[in-house]
Amino acid sequence: MELDLDSKDKQLAELLDLHNPQQQSTAELSDKLEKTKQMEFLISNLLKSEKALIERALELRSELEDVAPDITNLFTKIERKDKIEDGNRTLIKRFQFQFTQELGVLHKAVASSTTRQEQQLKEMEEDMHSFVSTKTEATEELQGHLKKLKAMCGSGIKALDDLAGELNSNSQSTFGQLNSEVSKHS
Repeated sequence: MELDLDSKDKQLAELLDLHNPQQQSTAELSDKLEKTKQMEFLISNLLKSEKALIERALELRSELEDVAPDITNLFTKIERKDKIEDGNRTLIKRFQFQFTQELGVLHKAVASSTTRQEQQLKEMEEDMHSFVSTKTEATEELQGHLKKLKAMCGSGIKALDDLAGELNSNSQSTFGQLNSEVSKHS
């Protein structure tokens, strides 16, 4: 019996030796199984996410295909707008250049005209001074002539007055003589 017991102890020890690695292996497999389940869950979620992403990508692609002509038209309009703006900038620069030139010409013309007008005004002023001084001299001469004429008229009137007085006295004496002659003849 002791042999049996030793043999059974040996067998038990061998079984325990086999059982411990088997238990460890089972524990490892359980861990791996748990990890695999978690991985399957993650993979399932990832697949669902991937499917949702693919569906969304297809929707976006469809929307982009719908929007692509609009975007092309938009870019065409932007290019056209850019060309128009470039043309406008060129026109504005040309206008500014021409405006500056014409403003310069106008400024020169105004300056020249102003100078000419100032010269004409100066000449007119000189002519007016000359005219006024000539008229003043002529007026003075005329006043002198008028004084002489007045004096002449005054002396002529006096002479006429004297002559009229003389004629009056002559006519009275002649009238008196005539009356006396008429009286004689009557």
